[in-house]
Amino acid sequence: WRNHLAFVEDRLNAPVSDTNDVWINRFRAGEFVGGGWTEANNVTLANLVSTVVTEADHYRVTGTKFYATGSLYADWLDVLGRGDDGELLTALVRADGPGVTLVDNWDGFGQRTTASGTARYERVRAERGDVFPATERFAYQGHFYQTAMLSVLTGITRAALRDGSAALIGRKRNYPQGLTAVPSDDAQLLAVIGEVSADAFAAEAALAKAAEALDRIAGDDDGARRRLIAAEVAVSQAQLVIIAAALRATTTIFDALGASGVSEERGLDRHWRNARTLASHNPRVYKARILGDHLINGTDPVPDFAALGRGGQGN
Repeated sequence: WRNHLAFVEDRLNAPVSDTNDVWINRFRAGEFVGGGWTEANNVTLANLVSTVVTEADHYRVTGTKFYATGSLYADWLDVLGRGDDGELLTALVRADGPGVTLVDNWDGFGQRTTASGTARYERVRAERGDVFPATERFAYQGHFYQTAMLSVLTGITRAALRDGSAALIGRKRNYPQGLTAVPSDDAQLLAVIGEVSADAFAAEAALAKAAEALDRIAGDDDGARRRLIAAEVAVSQAQLVIIAAALRATTTIFDALGASGVSEERGLDRHWRNARTLASHNPRVYKARILGDHLINGTDPVPDFAALGRGGQGN
């Protein structure tokens, strides 16, 4: 869903035009956009294989994408490729158009219903008004994508608290080492729920702060770059807080439950699996270093999309 939301955000940021009005009306009609930028086999932006080439009054899109999230549910697919002159272009093509093949082969242990498998494009037609320079996408695109993911992780943390609390209330017998006969009266088990509630609180607070930073980005004045960097810092800090909270909460909640807590009928494992899979999308292992480098050395923490596309390392 975040791929759709991000493209809607991009079109809302784009200059007013007849072409853009077409897209706004498509959104209002309920048409949904799926994603497809990432390629397999260690292909990066610098050596992207997919192409978006001109042909008469339209374009032809060719390539294969993995992690094509939302593709099976979508009306349109957002495809990143190289143009005739090597420029990075993003093309919107009909999901049911000739030459499009969608394969439901996502095998991750989480996010099983996100349709994040393979999408293949063989000379798929894209109209002139549906192709845009990728470097002209809205400046805080990365922040927006990450915040959408952090919203889901926050929701998972809250769900772990909700479902874990219900499971504890439903327990009828305690372990011999328990402090009380009734588990819901056991101070140690209640403390577990309290800790998980704090994780949910931390995730929600961090998400709110990151979202506030995004709200302040708008504008092309002299402070625009400063606000963009501030949002990058806030979203990265929120990522560190929220991922830690989600992974801790979805594991710790089982400490308040008995063996019945692992029942497949309860499905409590889905919270950890989904959190772990989401947290692997944009590895947090690099975030703390980037933040520290910015805070101590003043290094710009915002990735340079254009430089990455040309083969540079960016920031």
